[in-house]
Amino acid sequence: MSEEKDAFRAGSEAAGKALAEAGGKADLAVVFATSKYDQQKLMDGLVKALGNTPMCGGTTAGEISNTGFSEGSVVVMALKSGKVRFATGLGKGIPQGEAKAGRELVENAMKKAKGMKGAKALVMFNDSMAGDGLEVIKGAQSVLGEDFEIVGGALGDDAAFKETWQYYDGRVYQGTVTGFMVFGSIHSTTGVMSGWTSMGNRMKATAAKGNVLLELDGKPALDVYASMLGPERAKKLPAIGLEYPFGLIDDKAVIKGKEYFQLRCPLAVDWAKKSVTLAASVPIGKEVTLTIASREDVIEGAKLSAAQAKAGIGKRKPAAIFMFSCVARKMVLGERVGEEISAVRRALGPGVPIIGFYTYGEIGPIDKTVDELKQTKWHNETVVLWVLAE
Repeated sequence: MSEEKDAFRAGSEAAGKALAEAGGKADLAVVFATSKYDQQKLMDGLVKALGNTPMCGGTTAGEISNTGFSEGSVVVMALKSGKVRFATGLGKGIPQGEAKAGRELVENAMKKAKGMKGAKALVMFNDSMAGDGLEVIKGAQSVLGEDFEIVGGALGDDAAFKETWQYYDGRVYQGTVTGFMVFGSIHSTTGVMSGWTSMGNRMKATAAKGNVLLELDGKPALDVYASMLGPERAKKLPAIGLEYPFGLIDDKAVIKGKEYFQLRCPLAVDWAKKSVTLAASVPIGKEVTLTIASREDVIEGAKLSAAQAKAGIGKRKPAAIFMFSCVARKMVLGERVGEEISAVRRALGPGVPIIGFYTYGEIGPIDKTVDELKQTKWHNETVVLWVLAE
């Protein structure tokens, strides 16, 4: 991790530290950074240290590393293995077709992976401001199959909600999805939990266009949402929408006695059209509920996610942790944001290397050990853990 103010020096320093830990050479570098850096200068610094090491990642709403939580920084994880192979990929043109970009990501990685056997997982980082993240996932699944393990997060821009940047093999992009595929002898497991609970109401999505929600129970979506929030909270839309997401009742699951909702986070509102733009779509006919969480609920969600991941490891030794947590969780936690990262590290091992970021959407299966829940979904307000174990 580097908090250097100069973008070039920050990239060079963080990548240099990670590469040194890997013995001077790595098979893959994963990079997450603040959007406030000059992105090209940051990339120049990264490339200076990493050379032609395959690379992927992007900008965030807060970085996670071995040092805990940081902002205004760059974090790098270098991966090296004799048993595991990695292949980076890129899918362009999300605004022109989300599913097509998802397919292209996989096809690009598979082309690089020619000769590699034992495909285990796809880790993806998408430009959530460019289009529907759920459709990007579906595009990848159209190539890999619905049950293939896909995890990751939607990239951010420090909660400005304007534009994000993606990193792929030494270059900076926008409007794309980047990531890597994993092949070979490795065990991976996931943990997915939020801590948000229903406020007890239920409504049906009666009109929507993509990820723009138009009507709830036949009434303008924004009118319904604002009335449930109350006049004072409604004045703070869209920002306060991060704290009060919609939960999909039809896709509710129960994990170890706890209800889990797939959540849809409002990112924008249109007062003229009375619509609510969400981070991913809500199909017409789906029943939804408004949800809420306290700081304690959010931290408990992280603990439950870590417990789920640890159970999936069994007696194996964890080798690396990837953590994707929603920017809304960071906002609710405030100064206590480091507590959920600490909870994860305590559960899985404080000495295990960890990297991740605060996202605009999380990607992963609700519970990969249960047939009905192992398909990868799009989440909000959730912490998704992906753990590699020996």
